Amino acid sequence: MATQHILLTALGREQRSTVYALHGRSVEEPLAPLALLRLLPPDAKPNRVLALCTEGAKQATWGTFANGVRQTLHIEAERVDIPDGTTTAEIREIVEKAAEKFPEGAELTLDVTHGLRHFPFVAYALALYLTSLRGIQLRGAYYGMLDVFARDSNEPRPILDLRPLLELPEWFHAVRVFRETGSTAPLGDLVSRLAAVLRAEAQSTGNKPELHRLAGSAQSVSQQLDRFAFAYEAALPVELGKAATLLSESLQHLPPEIPHRLPLAGGIIAFVRAALDSVVFSTPLSWKGEWKKRLKIDAQELARQATVIDRYFEREQLPLAAGLLREWVISWVLYQQGNPTAWWARADRVRAEHQLGAIKAAAASDFNIHLSDEQLSWAQFWSDVLELRNALHHHGMREHALETPPQTVERIKEFWARLKKNAVQLPSLGGGKGRLLITAIGNRPGVLYSALAAAPPDRLLVICSKQSAPMIGEATQRAGFGGPTSRILVNDPHGGFDEFNRVRVEATQILFEADDITANLTGGTTLMGLMVQQLVEFGSRFNRPYRRLALIDRRPPAVQDAEPWVQSTFYWLDGQRGENDAAD
Repeated sequence: MATQHILLTALGREQRSTVYALHGRSVEEPLAPLALLRLLPPDAKPNRVLALCTEGAKQATWGTFANGVRQTLHIEAERVDIPDGTTTAEIREIVEKAAEKFPEGAELTLDVTHGLRHFPFVAYALALYLTSLRGIQLRGAYYGMLDVFARDSNEPRPILDLRPLLELPEWFHAVRVFRETGSTAPLGDLVSRLAAVLRAEAQSTGNKPELHRLAGSAQSVSQQLDRFAFAYEAALPVELGKAATLLSESLQHLPPEIPHRLPLAGGIIAFVRAALDSVVFSTPLSWKGEWKKRLKIDAQELARQATVIDRYFEREQLPLAAGLLREWVISWVLYQQGNPTAWWARADRVRAEHQLGAIKAAAASDFNIHLSDEQLSWAQFWSDVLELRNALHHHGMREHALETPPQTVERIKEFWARLKKNAVQLPSLGGGKGRLLITAIGNRPGVLYSALAAAPPDRLLVICSKQSAPMIGEATQRAGFGGPTSRILVNDPHGGFDEFNRVRVEATQILFEADDITANLTGGTTLMGLMVQQLVEFGSRFNRPYRRLALIDRRPPAVQDAEPWVQSTFYWLDGQRGENDAAD
C-alpha cells in the first residue's frame, strides 16, 4: 500500500485569478493551493487532498477548489467542515478534526495561504503535533504571497516554502537535548532528513551535481553526529574525542548553501561547535590504522576526559559517570607511575587496579588503624566508586532497592574535585621489607629446611603447633637463614577451624609489610596448610604478588626422620600471581 501523502489546506471566501511562481515555473490559478499542485514536481505531488472549510468557504470557494483538484490530480478532494474558530473550543475542534484524518506513517504538505486569519497559527500548531508526536513526515509548507505586489502588477506571486520555519522548533529541541543530555542523536536525524531533501531536489532537477554534493556533505555531518551520540552515550572518551574533533572540523567547513536553508543556522552551528571545544583533541592526530595505540596518556588528555566525567555528573547521568570515573582513576595511577604508553595494556591496568583495591582491602581489615588519613580517604573513595558503579551497572539486580541516587555520590564528587586538580597523591600501601615466605611446620623439620632452600626469603612466617615450634630454630639455622622470623601458634592443629580469624589478624601486619609472598603448601596438618593458603589469599588483597610451591620427599618416613636436612624436590604450582586478577 502506497504511503499517504496528504496536502492540507484551508479555504476562504475569496478567489482571484493570480499568477503564482515556484522553482522557476509559474501558473495562473484562482486559488494558491491549486497553483501549488500544478507547480510541485511529480514526486512531490500528494495523493490525498484535505481542505478545511467554514460554512462561508464551502459556499464560496469549495466548488472551484474541488474541480481544480479533480482536473490536476484526477482524485477527489476531501472537505473537512470546521467552525469559524472564534473560541478556544472551536480552535481545538478544528485541530482535532484535521489530526484525525492522518493515519500512521502519512506524509504532510501544508498550504497556509487562504482560510481564517489565524489559520496559519492553527496550522503551525497542528504541524508540530503531527510531526513531533504522531511521527508524520513534513514534506513541505507553502504560502502564496498574494499582497506583495500591487493588484494590477503582472509579476508572478511567489509561493514560499515555509518548511524551515516549521522545522525550526525541532532544531531548537534537538539543540536543547544536546545541551541538557549531551546526545546529538536528534541533531543527526534532522541533518539526515536535510540530506534526503537535498538529494530529492537533485533528482527532481536533473541530478544537479552541486545539489548531490550538498546532500553528501549533509549526510557526512549526520553520520558524525550519530558517531558522537554513540560515543557519548557509551561513555567512550577517546572515541568521543575523535567524533567531536571530526564533527567540529566538518561544521567549520560546511558549505554555506546548507546553513542558508535553515533560519538561525549560524547560531545553532556556533553553539554546537562551542560545546564540542571542551572534548575535542587539542593536538592533531592521524586516524589511520590503530590510531588509539598512538595516543599517550598525559595531563592534557586526563583533563579532557575529566571534562567528560564532569558533564555526566552535571547531567545526573550517574551510570556513565561512575563507569568512566573508575577507568579514569586507573589511567591516572598509570600516569602518576610514569607509564604513559601502557594505559591500553590489560596487565598494566590490572596492576594499577590492584594497587587501589589493596588500600580498600586494608581499610576493611584489622590493620586499618595503621592507615593514614589520606590512605583512608582513598579507600573510602575507591570503595564508593566501585559500589556506585556496580549498583548501577548491574541495573539494580540486588536485594535492596535503589530508588534515589546514593548519598555517597556527593562524597565521591568531593574527592573527585581534589583528584582532578592533583591535590591528592598517588596512594601507596605497605611493602618495603622484601619477600616473605609463609610455611607450616609439623613433626618433620625438614619441610621448613627444604622450603627455605628452595625459595630463600627476606622474612619468614611459620604456622606451628606447641610441638613443632621448638624445631624452627634448628631448621632455619641448618638452612642458613638469619632473617626475621615470625611464628603463629595454632592450639589445635587438627580441628582448630575457629582459629582461622585469629591467625589472619596476627599475620596482617607481616603481610602488609611484604613486597611479595612465597607460600609453601606442604608441611604440618591439613588445617595448617589451609591456613597458609588463607594468608596467601588475604595478602593478595593487599596487592602482594605471590607464588605457591609444593615439596615432595619420596624417601621412606623413617629415613626422613633420621636424615631431615636433605632438600626435597619442589614444584611451583603457578606463576607469580596477583598481577593478572582484576579487583572489583
